[in-house]
Parts: sequence; C-alpha cells; structure tokens
Amino acid sequence: MDITLTDNHSRLPKFEDHYVVWEFNFRDFDVSIDLQAPEAIQLLRS
Repeated sequence: MDITLTDNHSRLPKFEDHYVVWEFNFRDFDVSIDLQAPEAIQLLRS
C-alpha cells in the first residue's frame, strides 16, 4: 500500500529546499531490530 500526502494543488510538502515524502512499511517490521518509538508500539498493542 502506498500513501502520498499532498496539498490541495497536488504539491508535495517541502522542508527548506527539499520535497518530503514518507514511507510506511507494513510488512516485515520487526520491533527488535527496526527503528521505532516504544510508546507507539505499546499503543498499537493495546
């Protein structure tokens, strides 16, 4: 699944002079090795 966030003119967000995109990995995520926020994992598990 891909998600693209744009404004109402279909423009990607910018930070300084760079366009910003986010990647969400919903497959093969491993809390023991992948970068994550422990409080977010706890919230998802509750």
